[in-house]
Amino acid sequence: MLVVGTRGDVQPFLAIAERLQEFGHHVRLATHANFSSFVRSAGVDFYPLGGDPRVLAGYMARNKGFIPSAPGEISTQRKQLKAIIESLLAACTEPDMETGMPFKAQAIIANPPAYGHVHVAEALRIPIHIFFTMPWTFSTQGYAFSLPSSIGRPTYEFPHPLARVPQSAGFWPLEDPKNTMDIILEALKDTGQRGIVDQGWEILEIVMEVPDSVFLLKDCPHDWLFPQCAAVVHHGGAGTTAMGLRAGCPDNYSAILWRSVLLGDRVHKKGLGPAPIPIARLSAESLSNAIRFMREPELKR
Repeated sequence: MLVVGTRGDVQPFLAIAERLQEFGHHVRLATHANFSSFVRSAGVDFYPLGGDPRVLAGYMARNKGFIPSAPGEISTQRKQLKAIIESLLAACTEPDMETGMPFKAQAIIANPPAYGHVHVAEALRIPIHIFFTMPWTFSTQGYAFSLPSSIGRPTYEFPHPLARVPQSAGFWPLEDPKNTMDIILEALKDTGQRGIVDQGWEILEIVMEVPDSVFLLKDCPHDWLFPQCAAVVHHGGAGTTAMGLRAGCPDNYSAILWRSVLLGDRVHKKGLGPAPIPIARLSAESLSNAIRFMREPELKR
């Protein structure tokens, strides 16, 4: 498996890898080095790909997608793509870096940003399947597994003593992480809510005091965290969306990419969360209104 992206991109492929291993397949998941422990903890072989997901995500956040907004962005992106592409063939043919056990892929499963995947498959004369965790055409209606009640699984009900369960907020790399953090704190104070903020990569670098009602969290599994929250505010990635809905949490999107708007709009039209807020329009007032909307009892039902 060849996966380029953030944790939200890697996690769905890791779940598939675990399932394939249950059927007796030997799976190697090749992705960025900082996901090594995450992949290995699931009992799946890991191989490092080139490229830094923080640089890639930051580029897309600054440029609202793939089109560069400044000449300097082009050279940065080219270096990242070069590192990714040059690492793909080794990921499919090199021995395990820890055990030295031989390895040669018999098939490739990859996501689209793992540029070069098709050429590696052609060179090795093996089949390849490329898919992404978002709909590509308007004929796609959605995915039932994101909604527990649609497949007969119970939706989450918080124990009665937890009347004031926290909100969870997390974002991609941002142009102004301190300003975003100020907005989150002000919105939580304005609505009288507790909050858990996923620090991500850039908020970690900010030294600031937060009230006792806010907890700064680093690298926590969403499938554990979200069922303990009342609502989720995030950047709109497919993996985060799925986990939020699966946990029965209303979702609000601070949209950075066009797919964030797409997913946020679908969640809103299904009555599962407020309308997405473009990152350029994120303010304490707009976020406060979204939190109040998500706390409506009718929405949880």
